[in-house]
Amino acid sequence: MASERNEAGRTYTGLAYDAAEKARSRIWESLVVADNGDSWVAVADPRPTTERRYLVVATTGEGRATWLLPPRSRLLSVRGRELLVATRDANDIEGIALYRY
Repeated sequence: MASERNEAGRTYTGLAYDAAEKARSRIWESLVVADNGDSWVAVADPRPTTERRYLVVATTGEGRATWLLPPRSRLLSVRGRELLVATRDANDIEGIALYRY
């Protein structure tokens, strides 16, 4: 019985180290600070056709939300409940979009 608990503890510890290593290897691409102080952190993804994922983190360090923006876009600013986003179309022409949430 004690050996089963030790094995379970080693398995849990191994999983915790694996999760920590994945978090360390994640690359953060850009940071935008909203007017309320929240940080919007873009998670880097080398695939240009995937949606852009932003993690919203409060000034206390608490995770607030995850936002997905269109592929080939980048967040420019956050004011109140509006996101100003630069986008690129299939012809690589840049445009600006305003999203309200």
